[in-house]
Amino acid sequence: MGKLGRGGAKKTMIALTIKDKIVLHNYYMPFVKHGGLFITNRTEYELGDGFHLA
Repeated sequence: MGKLGRGGAKKTMIALTIKDKIVLHNYYMPFVKHGGLFITNRTEYELGDGFHLA
């Protein structure tokens, strides 16, 4: 689980390669307001944690 540092949020970068539209549609979650992507990784995040997607 990510810990927040004193006075700042956890800073993380997630690298993602989407090979084609089929893969993109598999990650897409239309039931999330304004859409969302499901990305599997080994790091646990709390709701509201920030990250950069590259």
